[in-house]
Amino acid sequence: QIGTLEMAYRKLPVLLVTFLFFSVAHPCFLAVRRGMLATGLALFVPVQNARAISGGGKDYASSTLTSSFKGGKYDKKDFSGCIANNLDFSESTFRGCRFYKADLGGSDFSKSDLTGASLEGANLEDVSFENANLEGAYFTNTILQAKNLKGAILTEALLPSDAIQKLCEREDVLASEATKESIPCP
Repeated sequence: QIGTLEMAYRKLPVLLVTFLFFSVAHPCFLAVRRGMLATGLALFVPVQNARAISGGGKDYASSTLTSSFKGGKYDKKDFSGCIANNLDFSESTFRGCRFYKADLGGSDFSKSDLTGASLEGANLEDVSFENANLEGAYFTNTILQAKNLKGAILTEALLPSDAIQKLCEREDVLASEATKESIPCP
């Protein structure tokens, strides 16, 4: 037994050709013919599944991480939206990584290279960046939540202007000439 939708699909080409045949002679139907033809053909084009996910979907994005990343090389990886609380990311490279809105609370990035990393909107509460290379990294005001920036290099890092003044008043920043100069603090 043929379903209603299947029967409509079988009749559509006949109806489409009939309409086009009878409207060929009249110029007023030119735009209508083009639209009908495009609509009719679109019904017979196979639909393919989407292959990309906007805003992530690769590497470690949107994952709950529980293992140490200490001493590894993770350049250009996507950690967007991941949950990585109290993890050891120390002595590793994360050059050009994306940590957009990642929950990194309590994690340790000491002596890591995050050159050009994107940390906008990330939870950086109690995160240690001691002696980390943060050159050219992108931050929002959440950088103010970091526990330790002593010895961190922030040359050409993108920091909100209101955060710069607050960073320059912190004891961990003032304790390191290299960090103070790289922000730059007055």
